[in-house]
Amino acid sequence: MTSQGDHNGVGRRAGQYFWAALSFVWIGALQVNSAFSIDPADCEKDDLPLEHLRACTNMISEDGTMAADRGRVYTMRGVAWMREEEPTAAISDFTRAIEVDAENIAALKGRARAYAAVKKFDKAVEDWSRVIAARPDAEENYRERADANFAAGKTSDALADYDRAIAIDNRNPESFIGKGRVYGELGKRDEAMREFDNALKVNPDYPAVYMARGAVSERLGDTRVAIESYQAVLKYDGAYWYAIRALQRLGGDWANHRRK
Repeated sequence: MTSQGDHNGVGRRAGQYFWAALSFVWIGALQVNSAFSIDPADCEKDDLPLEHLRACTNMISEDGTMAADRGRVYTMRGVAWMREEEPTAAISDFTRAIEVDAENIAALKGRARAYAAVKKFDKAVEDWSRVIAARPDAEENYRERADANFAAGKTSDALADYDRAIAIDNRNPESFIGKGRVYGELGKRDEAMREFDNALKVNPDYPAVYMARGAVSERLGDTRVAIESYQAVLKYDGAYWYAIRALQRLGGDWANHRRK
């Protein structure tokens, strides 16, 4: 059980985050007029400036604040925590938002990603399943559930979800990359290379395909394809250190393949 001290610590760090990004001019103005107010309708926007988000956050404790407004503010604060790489705090706020509205899709997606960040992949899958139940026609929902299933070691479920995503939209290379990584994990080299080729047909200039193909090929012992793939990454990002280190590890030339 989380102690009151833990909650206080989270609250203090959240306050520091929201205030740190504000300009000195705005802070000075706030000191002159501490009764900073905001139209509650503005709290329904997804791209609020930080000072408005702070004001919306203050609304949570005000009498008469509607539940829907509180839920939206908790969701936005959860997103802010994720940007700060604080997934545990994000889970707490996303959960509060879901308690207000069980069909808050943004909060469910946010909590699923936060669960994945703390390696609670089964819980991430549960939240993605709730999202899919409400939004069954969105390709990215199946793809992200597939990612969580793969991380949880559920390769069959992951492949099924990647296939569902591709059936909805076959123009996103990430689903093919995902399938390639799963097949690589299963030791099925030919199937993995086929999926990476499919991803390159969608976008031949997407370095993530080459990076994934290199990692899978290296793990399966195909040094030639791994070196060629890592070298291809450097044509797009000559400073990508992971690819450089991989080429150094495999004895492949990297200096002559870097983007100038």
